Amino acid sequence: MNQGALTLFRLAGITVRLHYTWFLAFFLIAWSLPRLIYPFGYPGWSELHYWIAGSAAAVLLFGSVLFHEFAHSFMALARGLKVDGITLFVFGGAAVLKSEPRRPSDEFLIAVVGPASSLLLAIVFLLLSALIPRDVPAQPLILQLAFINSGLAIFNLMPGFPLDGGRVFRAIVWYITGSMRKGTTIATIVGQVFAFGLIALGIFFILRGSFVIGIWTIFIGWFLNGAAGANRRQAKQEEALQGVKAASLMHANPAVVAPDETIDRVVLAMLLRDGIRALPVVQDGQVLGMLSTEEINHVPQHAWPWRTVFDTMASSPPITVAPDDPLPHVMDLFEEHAARHVLVMDGADVVGVLSREDIARFLALSRELRVEAARSQEETVGEPTDRTSG
Repeated sequence: MNQGALTLFRLAGITVRLHYTWFLAFFLIAWSLPRLIYPFGYPGWSELHYWIAGSAAAVLLFGSVLFHEFAHSFMALARGLKVDGITLFVFGGAAVLKSEPRRPSDEFLIAVVGPASSLLLAIVFLLLSALIPRDVPAQPLILQLAFINSGLAIFNLMPGFPLDGGRVFRAIVWYITGSMRKGTTIATIVGQVFAFGLIALGIFFILRGSFVIGIWTIFIGWFLNGAAGANRRQAKQEEALQGVKAASLMHANPAVVAPDETIDRVVLAMLLRDGIRALPVVQDGQVLGMLSTEEINHVPQHAWPWRTVFDTMASSPPITVAPDDPLPHVMDLFEEHAARHVLVMDGADVVGVLSREDIARFLALSRELRVEAARSQEETVGEPTDRTSG
């Protein structure tokens, strides 16, 4: 979701981003309120007044959503989890964690604090609206925000995973069964049933003549169905990776390259010959970085004879893992750093290279052979061997 998103600001280490689809939602809200709501509830306003109120409502609505997502994020930080950031998009907002909660109590608290924050805002706005005279232009807007935030709280408590209510439900099932996988599977199935119910409701609205509401409801149902399905696939993937260590899938004892080697020699003598895509860059026993086909592709081929490895390799330090690190942890690092390769290091020694493609092949073969989860490293894949890189 970070692709196509504009970074707005950072607060307490949390990056707030604005996805391009947010502008569509802003326009729809700012357009629909002056035309469909305000003229009937507040007749006599000028056209400009209607449009100013609609635009202000759209901004404050997403401000309320941002408050809701910050509640999730701060609770996650308090429970020891890292937060990638918050993204506002067409359907509201999402606080993205860098890893899944490890305990059902963490999941429950992180999920439930969001609707609780929206309910708190609803109460505050309701009290403010009661203190402001009705003839003050801001009064109806504040009253409307009270209803909107109460609606957000109620909607998010619905058992449609990945809504907050679906996550609360997953935490409860997880606690009862002792299995996050079972909790996720059951919660996502319920979430997809809920999503299909929203789609059916949207079709009903359209047939009754409420086209805009119907289309919006169908879009929300479609989005929730896709998100629930993606979460279930991710849960199955993590299940297949349980008990498997980085050493099991790495390319052991990889060839290394010196920083003063030229690109043409590396390509012809190592990459093409051995069929590998990434090489550790080492000098005097010290790892300097990583050279992969991604960096080489940025160099024109006519420059390969004089372009050195040091000038071409990735500028950021390589991501490293230990041989005994579990693959779910490695996958988290891949996602966190948007990386394709990691170095497997035993102390100061490079013992292997592991790529996303290696894990993807393992998952595909596991599905084909129907390998059961939670087997030991030896039972699942055997001893590590030298292999060509993917």
